[in-house]
Amino acid sequence: MRRTVVTSGLTHDRLFVFAGAGVSLSAPAGLPQFSWIRDELLTQLGLAAYVPPWPRAGSLTEQQEVAGGLAPEPFILALRRSGVDIMGWLRETLSGGAPNAAHAALAQLAEAGAAVWTVNFDDLIERAAAGRLAVSAWPEEPAAGARLLKPHGTVTGELIADSEQVLLGVRPDWEARLRADVAGRTVAFVGYSGHDLDFQPIWDDVLHDAAQVLWFDLPLAADERRRRRAMLRRVDASARLSFPASPPATPGARPNPSWDFVLWCQAQGLGSVDPQLTARLHVPPPPVSYPALHGTLALGTAATQQILGDAPAARQTYLGLVRTGPGRRGAARHLLDVTLNHGGPTVARLLSAARVLPPLGPARRVRQTLYRKRLTILANLGRHTTVLALTTGTPAATGSVPLMLRAAALRMTSSLDQAADTAARALQLALAEAHPIRVANASFQRGLALVWAHRLGEAREHLDDVQRPHAAIASNRWVAWADFVEASLAILQSDPDAALRAIERGAARFRAEGLVDGRIDIEILRLTALRLARDLTGYRRTRADLDTLLNRTTPGGTYYTRGHRFTAEAIALEDAEYARVHLRDLDQAERHARFAARSRYPIQAAHGWLALAAAQAARGLSPTTLDNARSLANQINARLIVAEAQRLQTTQTLGSTFELFVP
Repeated sequence: MRRTVVTSGLTHDRLFVFAGAGVSLSAPAGLPQFSWIRDELLTQLGLAAYVPPWPRAGSLTEQQEVAGGLAPEPFILALRRSGVDIMGWLRETLSGGAPNAAHAALAQLAEAGAAVWTVNFDDLIERAAAGRLAVSAWPEEPAAGARLLKPHGTVTGELIADSEQVLLGVRPDWEARLRADVAGRTVAFVGYSGHDLDFQPIWDDVLHDAAQVLWFDLPLAADERRRRRAMLRRVDASARLSFPASPPATPGARPNPSWDFVLWCQAQGLGSVDPQLTARLHVPPPPVSYPALHGTLALGTAATQQILGDAPAARQTYLGLVRTGPGRRGAARHLLDVTLNHGGPTVARLLSAARVLPPLGPARRVRQTLYRKRLTILANLGRHTTVLALTTGTPAATGSVPLMLRAAALRMTSSLDQAADTAARALQLALAEAHPIRVANASFQRGLALVWAHRLGEAREHLDDVQRPHAAIASNRWVAWADFVEASLAILQSDPDAALRAIERGAARFRAEGLVDGRIDIEILRLTALRLARDLTGYRRTRADLDTLLNRTTPGGTYYTRGHRFTAEAIALEDAEYARVHLRDLDQAERHARFAARSRYPIQAAHGWLALAAAQAARGLSPTTLDNARSLANQINARLIVAEAQRLQTTQTLGSTFELFVP
């Protein structure tokens, strides 16, 4: 049989292997992947309607689409906080199975002197070595003589499994050992997705001194391969990253990274595994037998509905528990939190009474909590000037929330660069607080400020490395906002098709969340993408849908700024471009542009003046409002508007051939 040979002369002491969950899937191990675990947990929580069908056939419901994108960390955190014994359930679920050929190969490598790490909780590598391996598992310190290291813990001890834990990052003693084990070695990832948020930010730097990096995995979609190359930028730039594969055991057999890895080890002379055990890698894994969940499952159901974005259903479940169910106190606390976070002007006025509390002693914490809640409501209502006034000179001791809300207010009212810098400081505080939602919010604020400032390289790197991975461990709505930023970047890079794909994903998440403002924002972005794609039928349909969203109350929906002037101005700018470019109705274009130009928001006013100048140019007149657009844009660091103004001034063919980007 032909085998893939990637390198030669490799010895065990020059090899580092990092194994993921894919290693424990193949027979005879048959341990479940997270998608299987997710579906089983949803079913036991009474949420089978969220479980995507298997095999995947036909279109999925919005609930199923959202559940299919649920990351393990926020799910496990929500269950743990709700009093569900999720850690005990995971230990029992992952304690079965028997070592497969990949486990046998990893055990041989470790015994012979290779450094082997795994983020798997199971003990199948240890069992394959029949207890001969020295093992170190978190939370212990990595022992000097250990050959198998388990930085996320093990089934016989503690586990790192939820959002708060991974936000703490890799502990310094474990990171130091990782760097020492990697330096100068050939690194092989096997069955590993690279989504662990504690390791993801450090891989590129840690692997800088590796000899080469081989990634054994299933065939990757283009976006996923791009993500991994972006995660290992320096390794990839130096041509040290490859994705090797071997021919299957039989024609037509499904790809299997464990098979590829075992054959590669044999081709390198690094070990030999029983051929019969190796052949079993292509045998379908046995059915999984799951234990029953224990704990306050009703609270776990409501918390799961909340992180999936089904806020109306979560509220109803909490209300039912408050009235009749167990866990009344916890359900009431969750309801109060939702009320404070999503309140309106009346709640904000009530919270202002917190100022009478003394800033010392036990009252200090209550005062700060109510201050943050009030700021959140004011920001949601679009009271940006008030937020700026209330956060001027805010000390870092008050936490990340005031800074991230100040960043949003700065983006809307003044300097985009200052907004991005303020959001970066908020992000550092949120990471130190190990608070998933705050981290996701601060990441979004920085990402959007970078996009508006047209710092696209930084925005793309931030989206890939920070915003999207942190959104995934927060909640559904933050993943939707990452889709929003993804679509904005695609529009600014003249790729409306990619933008529409991201918009569709985000719109589905916002619909499931019941977040009407998010739906409105992403549908306005869809107008831009459809206009640039020349899909005028789609544009008119989306414009009509927007009118419906703006004028109809959605039962159970969450509204903040649906009727806000900023929203109306954003739509007016799209209407202006559509009228000028596609309807050739310059009177209508100028009317909409003037409406936006009168905005109290500099970004909208600058766009309005620019759209007005484009309409003037289409009439064959001198675009007299360009100076207004440039002046405002320079004040707030809106580089795209400055560039568009220059393009309009210097283009030889003015009028309908000139089309503005209005992200």
